[in-house]
Amino acid sequence: MSMAATTIKLDADLYAKVGDLKASEQSATAFVRALIEREYSQRQQQAAAEAYQAFLQAHPEEQDDLTTWAEAPLTEAPRAAASLT
Repeated sequence: MSMAATTIKLDADLYAKVGDLKASEQSATAFVRALIEREYSQRQQQAAAEAYQAFLQAHPEEQDDLTTWAEAPLTEAPRAAASLT
């Protein structure tokens, strides 16, 4: 992936805040890049969660299956496997 040559200008107060927030070994550019990537990822995850909630509302049987899975006794051995021993 190629990188566009971009400069983002920050006023002195905002740049000082970046300096206060970032790790001492991290550059301001790396810090801002990480912030943008984290925000972008969070927005994607939020959109996916909202889409999944809409899916569950449109398909109530899927919610029923999730409830069944949530109630499954996962700490116990499966009955079929337990009867073979």
